[in-house]
Formats: sequence, structure tokens, C-alpha cells
Amino acid sequence: SGQAKKRAAAPQSSTPLVHTRWAMFRLVPKVATNRVLTVAEDGTPLRIGRNEENDVVWTRHYISRQHAELVVEEGQCYLVPLARDASLIRVNDQPTEREARLALNEGDVVSFVQDQQQYSYEVRTRA
Repeated sequence: SGQAKKRAAAPQSSTPLVHTRWAMFRLVPKVATNRVLTVAEDGTPLRIGRNEENDVVWTRHYISRQHAELVVEEGQCYLVPLARDASLIRVNDQPTEREARLALNEGDVVSFVQDQQQYSYEVRTRA
């Protein structure tokens, strides 16, 4: 019975370590009730949009079906605006261009919808 307890406990203790290891960039919401967006450093993009197939789904009418994508490549986090009106998406209050690859750095503020504080996030890197 001692062996069964050890086997059951191992996956529980290793799960948070795996998640922490891959969590390199976080976007921390300006509105405390929103979730933190975590971008994996393994190259898997984090897709944001109205379509239910996205990783982050926001259902407001002003969010495009495929609104934006965040991806980490070679230790750098990039924002790729995909919205039809990419000027809605801003980095440090500057408008973006559709499908441009914008490098994000510690402290940058990403607004996924201009003038909507609930869609505003600050970039944080792993310590």
C-alpha cells in the first residue's frame, strides 16, 4: 500500500513544475478580475479572438474572430495583430498593423481593444 501512495502523489507534485517551467511571458490584466494570459516558451501560439477555437475567447462584437496571437520564439515574445481593424490593438498606446510581428518587452502595455481598460495588459517576464 506504501507504493500505491507514492505513485498517486508523483503526478500531483510534478504538474505545477512543468507549468512554471514553460511560463516565460505573462500578460497581467489592468482589471484585477481578468485572468493572466500566459504564453508558453515552446513556440505554441496563444490565440485570442471571438471564435471558440481560440485559446482565449472574448465574445464582444468588437473582437474579431481571430483577433491576435502571442508567440515566443528564441526567448522573445511577439504580438501578431490579426483583427480586421488592427488599429484597435495598441502597444504602449501606439496603433499596430495587421499581421505585423511586434516584439514585446517587460513593462509594455498591450491594449487588445483601444479605450477599453478591461482588455489592457502589462507584459511581465519570468524572473
